[in-house]
Amino acid sequence: MAEDKKKQEIHATKDGWIVGGKKYPKEQPPPEVVQELAKAIQGLLKKDLH
Repeated sequence: MAEDKKKQEIHATKDGWIVGGKKYPKEQPPPEVVQELAKAIQGLLKKDLH
């Protein structure tokens, strides 16, 4: 689980995603991207609702 704590750079491009130097198609983002986006959205929702 220690690897989960290490931050990887996530870049969104017009063609897909680049996470830690590896390319992914935009239709299939890696789980790290999905988790980061979910956290960001939850944070925004909490700010807006309170």
